[in-house]
Amino acid sequence: IGTTEIRIPQDSLILICGSQNSGKTTFTTKHFDTQYVVNTDQAFEDVINHQTTCFDTKDTILEKTTDLFEERLRAAITRGPYTVVDAAPVEFQNRVAMLNEFKGFRKNYKDINY
Repeated sequence: IGTTEIRIPQDSLILICGSQNSGKTTFTTKHFDTQYVVNTDQAFEDVINHQTTCFDTKDTILEKTTDLFEERLRAAITRGPYTVVDAAPVEFQNRVAMLNEFKGFRKNYKDINY
């Protein structure tokens, strides 16, 4: 089987979407430099393992996960030529919100590819 090469424009945001256990993380690990990848599932897992208390509710866990994800997204944007979000939201409106957030992080750049 042949191979295909994809060129990613500078400052691109790549959203890896798909159903649970469809191979998103496997694909991302195989094809992208991990220093440019932010994994939403990993942010949730890290909050559950390290930042929750017995007083946390579903809403506070979601808020902590969102904050940690945004922190990691900002850091990834500064590290390289592109940013990959592994396990991006499947719902269209949530993806639009993520793209707008990315655009806000990149507001000092002239060309944003998304």
